[in-house]
Amino acid sequence: MSNCPRVAILGLHLEANAFAPVSTEADFRASCYLEGQAILDEAAKPAPMTPAEIPGFVEEMNAGGDWEPVPILVTGVEPGGPADHAFFERTLARMAELLRAAGPVDAVYLSNHGAMTTTESTDPDGAYYAMAREIVGPDVPVVSTIDLHANLSDRMVEATNAIIAYRTNPHVDQRERAAEAARVIRKLLDGERLAKCFIRMPIVAPSVRLLTAAGPYADLITFGQTQISDDLPIVSIVGGFAWSDTPENGLAILTYGRTSAIAEGLAQDIAQRAWMDRSRYQVSLTPLDEVVAMAKVAGADMQARPLCFADVADNPGGGGRGNTTDLLKGLLAAKVDRALLGLFV
Repeated sequence: MSNCPRVAILGLHLEANAFAPVSTEADFRASCYLEGQAILDEAAKPAPMTPAEIPGFVEEMNAGGDWEPVPILVTGVEPGGPADHAFFERTLARMAELLRAAGPVDAVYLSNHGAMTTTESTDPDGAYYAMAREIVGPDVPVVSTIDLHANLSDRMVEATNAIIAYRTNPHVDQRERAAEAARVIRKLLDGERLAKCFIRMPIVAPSVRLLTAAGPYADLITFGQTQISDDLPIVSIVGGFAWSDTPENGLAILTYGRTSAIAEGLAQDIAQRAWMDRSRYQVSLTPLDEVVAMAKVAGADMQARPLCFADVADNPGGGGRGNTTDLLKGLLAAKVDRALLGLFV
């Protein structure tokens, strides 16, 4: 390894909801679209517009020793509809142009959500990963971080040396996972090699069953992390994002070990646990008429305990528009008293 490795930094973030309006170039540019040194300048700010992974990665690389950051292009937008395909193609071409122009690099870090679609493709993230691998060749470490709502594709797994997924939902560990990616890159540059095992399960869980404080998904992640060792350093378990509505949807397990047998053994164990626990991912939501009736009773009784209802399918955090009015209509029609309707984004 070079005493001062050159590490390329790229970013592409969109959690795509197939049922929401198209995410346009204007949307991306208004949120985050940066090239070159502007990426590092922005990441150094107290509240950067970059994804949280970028400053987390840079800080850990700085702490780990000498290196030369090679910032390429980072873009991302809040959850929304599929990206305009023409914009995606232009962005991918621009990334490729800048990465080639940067000259030889020793490693590549891909900051990524992992549940992007476009108006023409169900796996643009796979194309993003493949682009980086094609340019740098088979021997340069390529490591990515992804959201735990990612829909992992074979192409993503094949193009990378390691993919590191969030472990928290709500997400609070983006910087930590990026720091982990930086440490993995350092180890790969020192000659460490990892075998991988990838299993996609026929389980597409509702988002409300993918919380990590408690529940079946939390149990899987906790178990996976208890198995971490020097021989098995990375366990990524993604829940997928059902609203992307793609062939890649679903819970997936990705393990990395010193040998293929070690990686496969744990992946199979986790997959078996997930399958045996599959009934816990089912959810029974309260029908609208029952919600209105409950609110009517609570609104008429000053001593009643306050109730809280959520329209979980219209979640702006998952690409929903936050504009459905069915609950409001029901409350008004029933003349419910002492009710407050709000939008959280």
